[in-house]
Amino acid sequence: MNFTKQDIETIKEVLSAAKIIGIEGLVFSEGQARGARPSLDAAILTTAKLSVEDVAIGIGRTGELEKRLGIFGANVTIDLTVNGRGDASMLTLSAGKSKMQYRLTSPKLMRYPKSNEDEAFAHITLSKEEVQQISQASKSMGSENMTVHVSRVGVVKIECSDATNDRFEVELEAVAAFTDEAESTIQQYVAGLMAGVLDAAGKDGEVVMQMGFAGSIAVQVKNHTLLVLPQLTEEE
Repeated sequence: MNFTKQDIETIKEVLSAAKIIGIEGLVFSEGQARGARPSLDAAILTTAKLSVEDVAIGIGRTGELEKRLGIFGANVTIDLTVNGRGDASMLTLSAGKSKMQYRLTSPKLMRYPKSNEDEAFAHITLSKEEVQQISQASKSMGSENMTVHVSRVGVVKIECSDATNDRFEVELEAVAAFTDEAESTIQQYVAGLMAGVLDAAGKDGEVVMQMGFAGSIAVQVKNHTLLVLPQLTEEE
C-alpha cells in the first residue's frame, strides 16, 4: 500500500507536533493520531486522516522515523507492508534508487489515549506577549512546576517558582470564558511541558487553552491538538 503525498505530509506534521511534548509512540487509526508520554503527563489526540483507513499503524520510535524521513527529503515515497494477520508491520521509505525500512510496532503493545473524556470547563486566552513572558520566566528560573489558578469570576493567574521558592506570577489580561457554571480551580503541571507547548502555539499570536473539569489543557499546535495533563496530588 502506497501512501499519498498528503498522507506523508500529515505524518510529518503529526511527528513534528508530537516532538514538542516528547511523544515517542504514535498510533494512526480511525482518522486520528494518538500517543502519550510514558509518564502520562502529556498526550496527543488529533485528527490525522490517511488514505489507508482499514489498518492501525503503530510508530514506536517517532524520533527515528523523523530522522529517516529527513534522509530522503521532499521526494520520499512510503510503502506500507501488511502481514498475513492483517497487521501493519513495516514502512519502506524510498527516493530514486535508494530505500530504507522502518519496522512498525503493534498498537496492542502501546499505551495511548482512545479519547479525551475531560469535558471542557473553560477557555483561557493568552496574548503572545504573555506567552513569551511566562515561558521565559519558567525557563530562567528552572521551574519544575507551573500552576494555573482560575477564580470563580474568571481571573486567571499563572505561577512558577525556582528551587529557593522565589515566585513568578502573572494575572492574564483576559478573563476565562466558562463553558457552563463558573467555578474556581487550581491545577499544577510540569513546567517544561507547558512552556514548550505555549512557545510552539504562541509563535503566530495569541493562544487559547481549553481546560477540562479534571484539569487537562488542550492547545492547538501546528493544527494538531496537544494535551498537557495535571500532576496528581497525594490525595488523588
